[in-house]
Amino acid sequence: MQPTSGPASLVRRAIRSLDAYLCRRSGIKVFSDDPNCLLRISLAQARQPMVLSDTRIEPGERLLVIHFWNDRLQVPATGIDLRWVRRTFQRFALSFRLLSQYMAEHPEEYGAVRAVGGEAGYLSLDQHETMASVAGRLGLEVVAQAPRGAWERFLAFWPRVHGWGLLWAFNPQAARGKTPWNMAHQSLWMSRAKLDRIYGRPQGKPASDRQPEEMGRPEAQAVH
Repeated sequence: MQPTSGPASLVRRAIRSLDAYLCRRSGIKVFSDDPNCLLRISLAQARQPMVLSDTRIEPGERLLVIHFWNDRLQVPATGIDLRWVRRTFQRFALSFRLLSQYMAEHPEEYGAVRAVGGEAGYLSLDQHETMASVAGRLGLEVVAQAPRGAWERFLAFWPRVHGWGLLWAFNPQAARGKTPWNMAHQSLWMSRAKLDRIYGRPQGKPASDRQPEEMGRPEAQAVH
């Protein structure tokens, strides 16, 4: 159990408040009231070309960015085990089913979206291969990022600091062994067509009952 008083608790509360403020400023919204949903969303435009297995995204086209719901991604105090891994995998699959349904129900706002995804933060450098494997089981693809110059690498460091701070504030168990210096982001996307193909709701069937296609069972080593 996390302490409820002391300097660390005050800093965590400050980080949580800052995160809530930044979410409002960035237009991040909740799209489902299902308590098992692990994602929130915002809209953006592609800034550079992006090539996926089944489509090519051009600059200026509309994207839907997914954001982890930090409060709901708690690592147990006893550590990660196979049961937690499977349960979290199932909750991500449900989140994508709910997202596909929500977008279909709001075509005026999301009809032009070409791809869904974002950057997976909070990863130590040695976790990227593992994340790519887990993401692939969910239908996401790792998208290579353009090489960065020294100035861009300097600017990219500060989101690591922010990401580490969120992890420490919301999920301190998962922050163990991680620092802003050994963390990096990974860009993960899937086309809108692929999202609907895997997670779309058959007519007359609720999203919570839909079993996604093209998915394997997560392995015990899926999350570290």
